[in-house]
Amino acid sequence: MKKSLTMALLYAILATVPAFSETKTVYEAVVALSVGGASPIPLPVEIRDIDGFNPGVNPQIRGSVTRRWGKAGINAGLQFGRKSMETGARVKNYSTEVTKDDSRVSGRWTGKVFTSYSSWDISVPILATWKFSSSFQAGIGLYAGYVVNSSFGGYVTDGYLRQGDPTGPKVEFTENEKGNYSFPDGLRKVLSGAVAEATWYFSEHFGMSTALNWDFASIFKSSFTTVSFDMNRIYGVIGLTYRL
Repeated sequence: MKKSLTMALLYAILATVPAFSETKTVYEAVVALSVGGASPIPLPVEIRDIDGFNPGVNPQIRGSVTRRWGKAGINAGLQFGRKSMETGARVKNYSTEVTKDDSRVSGRWTGKVFTSYSSWDISVPILATWKFSSSFQAGIGLYAGYVVNSSFGGYVTDGYLRQGDPTGPKVEFTENEKGNYSFPDGLRKVLSGAVAEATWYFSEHFGMSTALNWDFASIFKSSFTTVSFDMNRIYGVIGLTYRL
């Protein structure tokens, strides 16, 4: 009995060896669109209402190579793309710095605020993948990237700014008056995060891919304090995959 059990166990172990000893290299190219935004999580008490959100058009291209051992694999790629958004909100005691009569004033804003964010990045994602079937695979991993060009700005209107702190001198803006702001020097150049991805192949060479990217750090430098809370980028991706 023991001998039969031992032989059966040995056979089961040996049966798995060919699957993991078979290595294969797969090359892929992906053209995709990403949708999402940079947001504080959770929303701070300063943000009272979200009036609108526009995710923008965010193209993305990626080339990657997967080294596979049976069903398991490691995927490494090079990716270039845009991440952007436009949003409007009603806020109270929101820390900012705006232009008023050609002068810069900073403090706590109460009223409407409109924000536009845009970033062009180069990143390197590395994922551990698993091939569930000939037509479906998924993976999780990490990425690191460099921001080639970015902007964060907008305007405030229909409210007032308390200079310095919530009890400071009051500077009012009418509904037709705008106070512009822009903080290009406060944005990070190096970002990193986590990624989860799945691909369904509907033919030998083509497939549809989806992914979720979540930055670990805020888009702002740690030394930047004009905006008093962190904003992390979270983007979903859908694309067309070509497998060589």
